Amino acid sequence: MRELREIHLAYSRLRDLRKAIFTRLDQLLVLNRAGNRLGINRFDETTFLGLIRPIALELSYNAPTRIDAHMLRDVFFLRTVYLQNNTTERIESNAFLLRYNLHTLEPSEKRLQKGAQRFNGLFVLNRLTLVEPRPSRVLRLLQREGATSEREQDCS
Repeated sequence: MRELREIHLAYSRLRDLRKAIFTRLDQLLVLNRAGNRLGINRFDETTFLGLIRPIALELSYNAPTRIDAHMLRDVFFLRTVYLQNNTTERIESNAFLLRYNLHTLEPSEKRLQKGAQRFNGLFVLNRLTLVEPRPSRVLRLLQREGATSEREQDCS
């Protein structure tokens, strides 16, 4: 099982997953946990403990209200994170800090209390999708912080 490259658990009616359940899956590249409405109230440092190689995390349609700053502490090669339609209200400052390879980030919608510091350290980000009543305000903050340039921004 250590050689697994992809796990697709989408829409499988999972309500809870043991902490550190992925510790022995050090070759895993894709983890799809979308649509389970997992009962955990936050993604923290133990959620992805042991995963070091994933390049894509699909976590949409779950129920975390908070994303800790250390959630992706050991996930260095991550390129894509999908968090749409979650109940996330808070992403801790620097939760995505030093994700040098992160190209696509799609956080939750309107509930999220955004700030430019949440997206610091995203040097190769090509797509940041922010859906909120005033996306231009967030975009101005990001540009002032140097987090964006002429890259694609989807702020509908």
